[in-house]
Amino acid sequence: MRMRTRGYTMLELIIAVSLSVVVLMAIFSVMTSMFRFQIEGFKKSTVTGWSLASLMKMTKEIESASVLAYPLDATPRDYLVGCVNWSRIISSGQADSNQNVVVFYYCYDSANKTIRRLAEEPAAAGCPGTATVAPALPACNAIWGGANRQNDVIATNVNRHSSGAFVFTRDDGIGGVRIRFVVGEKTYVHVDGKPDVVNPQYMEFDTGVSLSRSYLNSND
Repeated sequence: MRMRTRGYTMLELIIAVSLSVVVLMAIFSVMTSMFRFQIEGFKKSTVTGWSLASLMKMTKEIESASVLAYPLDATPRDYLVGCVNWSRIISSGQADSNQNVVVFYYCYDSANKTIRRLAEEPAAAGCPGTATVAPALPACNAIWGGANRQNDVIATNVNRHSSGAFVFTRDDGIGGVRIRFVVGEKTYVHVDGKPDVVNPQYMEFDTGVSLSRSYLNSND
């Protein structure tokens, strides 16, 4: 007697396919979430790395400066100019003949959202500006090349701390300068009126740095 093999009914096939789709969608959702968290972690580490790098570089150079040539007052600016190994009361201007005079410019390029460092070492003309006259400032996004000159990007994806704010403020209270900016985006990116599912990653940068020699004295 021949045995008949029973096949799957259409209902069983539909149920099996539906369950398979549900399982695959669940797996896809988990993998998407893991990938998103990895991207967010990478973005956060990048933001942190750039922030710390820019902080350390600017802090070290500002602390070693003997003259803060710009800003001249407490009005916030997007430029900072300082001089290392320079004294206004010494006739030659150079405090230590065994070391070069270094003039450094830090500026915020709002068009490209970068902070750049422009420096001249040794400085051929000494420390620019006087106690009452601002130095001539090169354009932040210009090609400032030539002998003994450097032009480097030290931080990217930089935004203002708040709308209309500037980056650098001369602060007489601490004998130096206050620096405020944000690396990364503080707000959601809106697409079709809806916020992005990925949370914005950013780090606020707000610190005061004192010069190694107090300014607004006979040395500045």
